[in-house]
Amino acid sequence: MSSRLNLVHLATLREFARRGTLAEAAEHLGYTAGAVSQHIAALNATLGTPVVERVGRIVVLTDAGRELAEQADRILRSEERRVGKE
Repeated sequence: MSSRLNLVHLATLREFARRGTLAEAAEHLGYTAGAVSQHIAALNATLGTPVVERVGRIVVLTDAGRELAEQADRILRSEERRVGKE
């Protein structure tokens, strides 16, 4: 497993934060729910801390997940601007 953050994984976390469920994030991104779960698991492993947690039957962002989602939004918007200039 890489110790570097992956932009695809960050985009997945951002969409989860925006949409509120793993299923809706998966649908919006065109991934399976399993792929989204793998992206989140990879972020957990890279960071060494969970970015989501299960509360009853729902999955919610942890404090670390909320902070990373905010940073991910900034990073991804910056990357989108950079790529748009090329």
